[in-house]
Amino acid sequence: MLNFQQYFSFLLESYYICARKGENPIQRGTRCPPFCYQKSMVDQAFVKKIVEEKLAELDLFLVDLKIDTSNKIDIAIDGDSGVGIDQCIAVSRAVEGSLDREKEDFELMVASPGIGQPFKVHRQYTKAIGRPVEVQLLDGAKVAGTLSEVTQDDFEVTFSQKEQIEGTKKKQIVEVKQRIAFADAKSTKETISFK
Repeated sequence: MLNFQQYFSFLLESYYICARKGENPIQRGTRCPPFCYQKSMVDQAFVKKIVEEKLAELDLFLVDLKIDTSNKIDIAIDGDSGVGIDQCIAVSRAVEGSLDREKEDFELMVASPGIGQPFKVHRQYTKAIGRPVEVQLLDGAKVAGTLSEVTQDDFEVTFSQKEQIEGTKKKQIVEVKQRIAFADAKSTKETISFK
């Protein structure tokens, strides 16, 4: 039976021990241990290019693209008039057809962000004009109302609230328009109204 010192000596002689010092790895031994093997990472820029080309054909837009270290590819797409399952399948096939599973084993998911998911791109805001939204501000305050206008720098939410109007005893319901800069919004998401 090998003791620890003999075992460690065996490892030093038979396996690579790699350490980065600048750009030059230090190597010892003749074999690389199994835990050193690295899978080939899927190139995010390549996948993004393929997705954007396909989305241009389908008149859709990219909301988010994530590729993690285990090559799980999550693609979120949307369109001004929604996204159907056939469009998700078309994007999925375009990506799968462009990647080689023999070189890069990957998992792929193409979906549309659902209601209740935070907006990530400007076009989602313009798509949601006239719909109910909830905005979480950086200071912790929440604003709920109807998204009424979107510009390049900010957006406007319209909501009703009771206010005391001069010359009346009771509070009246008034319509309030609040402009919110994109930089001041922590998250904005579409909500469902059951009114």
